[in-house]
Amino acid sequence: MKKKFIFVTATWGLVMILAVSASAIEKEQLLKVKAKLEDAAKYLSEQKEAALPEFNDRNSQWLQEPYVTIVELNGLFLSHPNPVMVGKNLLHLTDGKGKKFILEGANVANTKGRGWIE
Repeated sequence: MKKKFIFVTATWGLVMILAVSASAIEKEQLLKVKAKLEDAAKYLSEQKEAALPEFNDRNSQWLQEPYVTIVELNGLFLSHPNPVMVGKNLLHLTDGKGKKFILEGANVANTKGRGWIE
């Protein structure tokens, strides 16, 4: 059974989400995913609004698997691999099990600054 790991971090008043699905994720893979998210958070903190076009560029490192999605704490998507999703508020979006993973990720980022949800 595949599990989905969602890592979240807060920066510049936004939530950055990186999701990975795997049946058995190795610790090394998790560390690489976390490192990519930290790099994205650092880049966004430094570049602020100027970074958003790059996070939506299909050729950028941020939209390569695993991709980085930027969401405001209120659920508004600022970047996503599918351009149709940008500008949509999906705070109450649920996964296949009914879990509001965007809301949960925003809560983790808002209360702890960073973390992960499964």
